[in-house]
Amino acid sequence: MTGGRGLRIGGARLVLLAGLCVAAIGASGLGAQAAEARSFATGSSFGFHPGSPDAFLGQVHSDANQCRKGRLVKVFRARGRRAPKLIGRAFASGTGQWKVEKGSVPVGRYYVLVPRRKFGPNGRHVCRRYKSSTLTFGS
Repeated sequence: MTGGRGLRIGGARLVLLAGLCVAAIGASGLGAQAAEARSFATGSSFGFHPGSPDAFLGQVHSDANQCRKGRLVKVFRARGRRAPKLIGRAFASGTGQWKVEKGSVPVGRYYVLVPRRKFGPNGRHVCRRYKSSTLTFGS
């Protein structure tokens, strides 16, 4: 009988010890995940090149390479109280350079929007959204 009790008590101790180990591992895992999450600022130069065709061009800037390479860039025409009009979109090269070509661009007020992007394990890291100031361009 004492052998049976010893087994039961030992089993209870084993379960308790295993539960504490799982709790410790889970807590340390959550702490590590929270500590690793990063948010990166994003910016972009923005210009206009008249020609045939006209082109908007620029370069996405960020401390993280994942926030430059392949980043979506949208060019909009501001229209006062009306909703802005999407002129075109492009994906940045490995160095962050982008270009949106249009046949003929009317004189107007334009801006660039670089949407937020997540990357890394489970989308843990974030490239912040960027909206340029509105500039007047056109030919």
